[in-house]
Amino acid sequence: MLGAIAQGRGPVVVDGRVQQPLQFGSSLNPGCYRINPDGFRRVEDRLAACGGMIRSPAGEWVISFAKAIGVCAMVDVELWGIYIGLVCAWDLYVTGIVVETDCLEALKLIRIGRNGKRSYGLVLHILELCHRFQAVSFQHIKRDTITELWTR
Repeated sequence: MLGAIAQGRGPVVVDGRVQQPLQFGSSLNPGCYRINPDGFRRVEDRLAACGGMIRSPAGEWVISFAKAIGVCAMVDVELWGIYIGLVCAWDLYVTGIVVETDCLEALKLIRIGRNGKRSYGLVLHILELCHRFQAVSFQHIKRDTITELWTR
């Protein structure tokens, strides 16, 4: 356990509260890989799927991912995209990651969960997975930026 904490992994308890290695905003490590999740949901039957890509610190494509989800709310689709992206990054032995998403509601749910307030299952799984990385940051980006990334 001490080795994991010394390497920046896992939870650190300060004054009885678990401190999680998450950042929100623009103070991002330029050596980190980037996850760009996205999702969609059909209007007629509400069936949803998520997908995304992981880019290297130089901005080059590394891998794409996708998952059929089923019937759910749009924010859940975005959270699934973040979760699957983090799983893929972990499988690639990435140590530092920046999650870039256009869904402010998903970021708000993760921030609330990170601050120890009540959260629901998928957010808790995302936060638990974040403990595996040395550095994790979350950043809101505009949808136009995501479209540009996908068309490169």
